[in-house]
Amino acid sequence: MIKQKVFKVVFLGALFGQVLLSAQEPAPEINVEKSAEVFLEQYSDDFQESFFEALKQKGIENYDRSINLLLTCKKLDPKNIVVDHELAKAYTLNKQYHLARDYGVTALIAQPESFWYLNTLVEALKKQGSSFEDLEMSLLTDNIKLQ
Repeated sequence: MIKQKVFKVVFLGALFGQVLLSAQEPAPEINVEKSAEVFLEQYSDDFQESFFEALKQKGIENYDRSINLLLTCKKLDPKNIVVDHELAKAYTLNKQYHLARDYGVTALIAQPESFWYLNTLVEALKKQGSSFEDLEMSLLTDNIKLQ
């Protein structure tokens, strides 16, 4: 009888002891510098919001709004080549092929090894009714990677 009581006390003590020990562990401190919320707040800016809104507008076929937002992005970061590429695509979809060609050439000169930039430029040229050979020969002769 005493053995059963001792056994029950030890068993219940071990069972509840683990629960109490795990419940009293201190909560880990949150490192504010590496927190995801702080990280997202740091990189949420006007350029990012405008760029993704422009992509959304282009996706729902509101090309004028998309172009305006991309031009805003271009003013915020004039050296960003991706904006030129997206402007070329948006102008092509909006049937403004001469502007699409200009932005396509700018993007292609900046990164001649990019297949997608070349593809966008060729697509704009085809819809305009001209060919890649109609572009200035200086585009091809000055850039070895593009050749």
